[in-house]
Amino acid sequence: MRKLIGALSLVAMFLAEASGAATGSFLGKDKLWRPRQSLVFYLIDNEGDGFKAELDIRDMNVYQEGERPAFVFVVAPSGEVVQQLFIADDGIVKGNFEYKDGIFDMYLDLRYREYHRVHSPGGTPPGKCRSPALGNPEKLPARSFTLDVPAAGKGIYRIYVGGCWDHWVSLSTSRVMPCGIYPGAGAMYAHADQLRESYMYVPRNVQDVSFAVSGEVAPFDRGLKVYDASGKKLAETPTGRIVNFDIWRKAAGGQVVKLELDGSGTGTCLHVKGAPFILFPDAESAKTVRGGFIDEHETAIDPDQLLIMQWAAKITDAELKVSKPMAKKLETVLKAQNLDRNSPNFGKMKNSADMRLLTQAVKKGGDPALVKRLLLAVANKKITRWGHNFSFDGNEAPATFPAQSAWLFRSCWWPLNDGGHAGAMLAAKPHLKDVPTEVNAAMKRLFEKWSLARMVMEQGLCSNQWSYDLYHMAEAQEYTESEQIKKVLDFQVKRFCTENNLGRSNPDTYPTSFHSQVKYTAAADTGMIGGGVPAEVLGHDSQYSLESTSNMYRIWAEFRYPEILAWLEKYYALKTHMTVSRTAEAPTQTFTGTCSPADFNSRTRYYTHKSPIDDAHDLITYGKLWRGQTGSKPWPFLEDGSFVRTIDNTYFFVKTPSYYMVAYGGSAFPPYVLWNAPEFSGNSMSFAGYGNPGYGAYQYMVKKPGGISALWIPGCGPVLMGSNHNVMFTNAVWGKISKPVCKKHKPDVDPYVVSESFAAPQVEFDQNKRVLVKSGVIPYTPLKFSREITMLDNHIAVKLELTSEKDFQFSELYEAIPLFPDNRVITTARGVLELPPVIITPVNKTSADKKQWGINPDIKPVQTKFISVLANSGKGASIEFEKDVEVTFAQPLKYRREAATMSAASIQLPNKWTEGEKFTFSYLIKVK
Repeated sequence: MRKLIGALSLVAMFLAEASGAATGSFLGKDKLWRPRQSLVFYLIDNEGDGFKAELDIRDMNVYQEGERPAFVFVVAPSGEVVQQLFIADDGIVKGNFEYKDGIFDMYLDLRYREYHRVHSPGGTPPGKCRSPALGNPEKLPARSFTLDVPAAGKGIYRIYVGGCWDHWVSLSTSRVMPCGIYPGAGAMYAHADQLRESYMYVPRNVQDVSFAVSGEVAPFDRGLKVYDASGKKLAETPTGRIVNFDIWRKAAGGQVVKLELDGSGTGTCLHVKGAPFILFPDAESAKTVRGGFIDEHETAIDPDQLLIMQWAAKITDAELKVSKPMAKKLETVLKAQNLDRNSPNFGKMKNSADMRLLTQAVKKGGDPALVKRLLLAVANKKITRWGHNFSFDGNEAPATFPAQSAWLFRSCWWPLNDGGHAGAMLAAKPHLKDVPTEVNAAMKRLFEKWSLARMVMEQGLCSNQWSYDLYHMAEAQEYTESEQIKKVLDFQVKRFCTENNLGRSNPDTYPTSFHSQVKYTAAADTGMIGGGVPAEVLGHDSQYSLESTSNMYRIWAEFRYPEILAWLEKYYALKTHMTVSRTAEAPTQTFTGTCSPADFNSRTRYYTHKSPIDDAHDLITYGKLWRGQTGSKPWPFLEDGSFVRTIDNTYFFVKTPSYYMVAYGGSAFPPYVLWNAPEFSGNSMSFAGYGNPGYGAYQYMVKKPGGISALWIPGCGPVLMGSNHNVMFTNAVWGKISKPVCKKHKPDVDPYVVSESFAAPQVEFDQNKRVLVKSGVIPYTPLKFSREITMLDNHIAVKLELTSEKDFQFSELYEAIPLFPDNRVITTARGVLELPPVIITPVNKTSADKKQWGINPDIKPVQTKFISVLANSGKGASIEFEKDVEVTFAQPLKYRREAATMSAASIQLPNKWTEGEKFTFSYLIKVK
C-alpha cells in the first residue's frame, strides 16, 4: 500500500492568501456552498509543490439533529489519498423546529413541500418559517481547519467534503487555483448569485443531458438557460412549478456548455443528469478538467480505475480458457459470459445469479481462468462505473430520458450494493498470484476511497442500504486488510448501533412524537430509534430491519463488534414480543410457523421471519427461540401468568392466562411520504397526489395505527392479526367519501377511501388499568374518533365513540376487525362461514383487480350478533356485539405462498352524520 503523505494540522492563523480566489472563482471565504451530503472540489494545480487549503464550516443546526460530523480527504493526481480530516460536530445536537421546513433528501423534500402546499393554510407547513441563515449563512459562526496538501505533482486534486444539509462550507487556498465543484449524488444548491453563470464539460459519449431547477418556496421564478460556445441555446427551463426542466436530446458532446441561472431567492437547486455534473466559473477550467476524465476515450476518472480497466482489456483468450472439467451449471454460466472483445460489455456476466455462482466456484477452487473471468466481470460491472461521488455505481452514465419523468432531478441516495464486488474479491484473494501486484493495489485503493467517502455517510432514510454498505465495507476490509477501511467501519458500526445517532428528520410532529424515550426536540425517527429499530423511511419497516440484522450479523461474525450484539439483543426483544406462533404451540420453524402484525411497518405489508444470525442466536436472550430451540426465556405469548410490557412507550404487550395481545402506540406514517404522484405540465412537474406504498400494498397510505394489532389465544393460536395490505385488514374505522382526496394516479389506489388508520392519533396507555385509548380525526372528514380498549383477564372490551364536527355524508363507513382464518372455523349467526379460496397477491406489482385488494363482491354481507374464530379444538374467541350488525368479510389473501392468510370483518356503521352527532359502538372479545 502506498504510504499516506503529510499530516493534518488545525491552525488559528489566517493564511497568507486566504481568499484563494480570482474573479469568478468558486474559492474564497465569501463563497459558501451547501452540501446535501457531499461536495467534491476539483483543483487545478499547475505547480505541484504543495499548498495549504483552509476549510470553513458553519452549521445551521436546523434540518438534521444528532451529531453531524464532517469528513474531508484529498486525492492527488496520482489517485493517492494524501490528506484526511475528521471534523467533529459543533456540539449542538437539537434542531430548531420553527425553521425546520424541509428534509435533507431531495426527493422526500419535494414531496413534503408539495403535500403542505395542498393541505396546509397558506401552502406552508404549520408553525414554520424560513431560517434567516438560508439567506445570510455568512452570519453563522465558522470553524476553520487547515489541510497541508503535500507536493504530489501537477494535475487535478480532488477534495472530498462529506457533511450534511445543515452545513455551509467554503474552501480557500494559499495560492490562486482554478476550481470546480461536483455536488455528490444530490443537487447543487444555488446560493445567492454564485451559480448565475457557470460552465461544464459535456463528454463525447453522452446521449441525452437533462437540466432541471427545483425550488423550495414559491414563486419558483429561477430559470436556467444552457448555451454552446457559439451562443446557440441548447436548453431552457420554464418557471412556476416546483421542478422545471429541459432535455438536450442527442447531445453533441466533446464541448463546454454555459449555464445561466436567473432569478433570485433561497432554496433553489440545480440538477444535471446524463453528463458529469462538475461546474466551473469559467470555460477554460471546465475544458481543462474535461469532466474529470483522464483517458483519451473519456471512460475513466481515476488512475486506479484506469489501471484495472487497461489490465482487464489485455487479458488473453488463453487466460480465460478453463482447462479443468466443470459442473454443468457452471459451464452454462461461463458460456453466457460476454467474451466479445468488440462489445462494450466485454466480460459481463448474464446476471447477478451467474456472478454469484462464479464467485462461489472461485472460492472453492481458484482455477486461474475462473479467477481471471471473475476479475474481468468485476472490472466491467463495477470498475468501469467508478463515479465522481466515489461510488462503484455512481458514474454519470449516458442516458436517454423519457419526455416526462420524475427522475430528471437528482436525489441524494447512495447506490444500493455498489460495493458488492468486495465479496468477489474476497473469494479470489487466495488465488491472485497471477494478477499483477499493481492491479491488486489499485483495487485496494479504490475500496479505500470508496470507504472514506462513507465515513459520515447519511443513510437514515434508507437503513437497509446503510447496512449493505457496511457489510460490503467489512468484506472489503477482509480482502484489503486496510487500516483505512477498518477506521471507517469502526466509526460507522458504532454510529449505526447507537440510539439517537441521527435524531429526527421529519419536520412535523404528532401527538406521539413525544412518547418515545429516544428523542431530541421530538422522537428520533432516523438512524437507531426506540426498541433498537434501524429506522426506515421515518419508522419501523420490518422487512428492511430484517435485512439490517442479516447484514450487521455478517459484520459481527468477522469482527465481533460488541455494539452489534447489544443492538441484536434489544431489537430481538421487540421482534420476539411482536411475534406469535400460527398454532397453539411454540414454533419449530420460525419462517413458516410464525406471524406478526404488519401495522408497525412504515410501508410494507408483511413481516419476514427469517432470522439469519447463526451463532449470535446463542448470545442474545431470545435468540435460540428463532432456531426452534428452548431459550433462557420462553416466547412471550407462552409465558405463565400475566404481564404488561411496553417498549419505548410505543409497542404494548399484554399477557393474561387467557390471551396475549399486541398493540401499537406510535406515530402514523407521515402522509407526505406517499404524496409522490407526479403531474406534468409541459416541461414542469409537481407532485399532485398520492401514489401507493409499494411492495404490493393497496390504497395510498399504510395502515399503521390500528387498535388491536394481534390477539393470540392459548389452545388455539392467533384469532386477530392486523396487516398493512388494505384499510379493511386493520382494527380501525374506514370508509369512502364522495369527493376524492386527489386525482387517481395509480390503478390500485382508490382516492375516495379514508380511514382512522391514516390519522396521527393521540395515544394514552394506562399500564395499571390495562386501558389503551387512541383518538383523533379521520383525515379528509369531520369525524372524530376515540377508541378505548380495556384488557380484562378473560375478555377485551372495545368502545368506539364517533362524533361529527359538521354535517357529512359518507358513501360507506365501517369498523374493521382483522381476522386470522388459517385452520380456523369462523361462525356467525347464519352458521359456519365459507370464504372463497385464498389468493396470493403480487409483491411488487399493482393491479386494478379488487379481489387482490381484499374486495370480493361474491362475498355477501351477513347479519349477525357475533363472529367466532375457533381452532378445531374449540378454543378461540368470539366477537360479540350489542345488537345485530351487518358484516362484510374480506377476500382471504396471502402476500406470498409461505405467509399466513389474512382476512377481516367490516361492520357497517352509519354513513350520514349531522353536526354534533355522537355515535357509540361497542363489542366484547371473549375467550372461548
